[in-house]
Amino acid sequence: MAGALRSTWRARLRGERGTSLAELLVVVVLVTIVMAIASTLLISGQRVAGAATSRSQVTGSAREALQEMTRSLRTAVRPAATVASPFVTDASDALADTGDRSVTFYANDRPGSGPSRVTFSVDAAGVLTESRTAATATAPYAWTAATTSRVLLRGVAATVLLRYYDDATTCDNGCLLTTSGTPAVVASAQLPKIRMVEVVLVVSDPARPRSRPVRLIERVGVVRSTGALT
Repeated sequence: MAGALRSTWRARLRGERGTSLAELLVVVVLVTIVMAIASTLLISGQRVAGAATSRSQVTGSAREALQEMTRSLRTAVRPAATVASPFVTDASDALADTGDRSVTFYANDRPGSGPSRVTFSVDAAGVLTESRTAATATAPYAWTAATTSRVLLRGVAATVLLRYYDDATTCDNGCLLTTSGTPAVVASAQLPKIRMVEVVLVVSDPARPRSRPVRLIERVGVVRSTGALT
């Protein structure tokens, strides 16, 4: 009788034995692998979402800067020949200085006042800045007031920002006027030929230097030689 009871208890103990160490290790390894995969997917998803948000913000900022530039460039006028300004290469030119990284011109974009002298430029750090000097109240205009500046955009690539075209019929959309020198500028003799300015914004998020840049291009017509603000 006692032997039979012992056999019964041994059988029960064998049937109710716990998990072995090897089985626990297998479970731990499998859970670790699953968690690693899930974490990788989560991090990857966060990076993709962050990159998409960043690109959207950069695109929005670049569009705003491009609109600011083209809106002012469309109002470029030629001051009268009597204007006293050392910045005018030719008194009949609306564009006083034309480089591939900066442009200075006279913008008639403030009703009730004379044309402002405006400069758009990009520095070595990729900062696009607008500098503006108001004209005197009446003609002949002069630009002796203090210059105000504001940052339009950061993260602009070290590439050509501005291109200048004439209206020659030998090219489909005007012929590109070459720039030369350091910094590269259009020769003063070529300034009266400029009929269009092309703005090329290539921008990246400064906080994500490896991100794919945003590229926006717009071409603007400028005033012809018959126009003069007097």
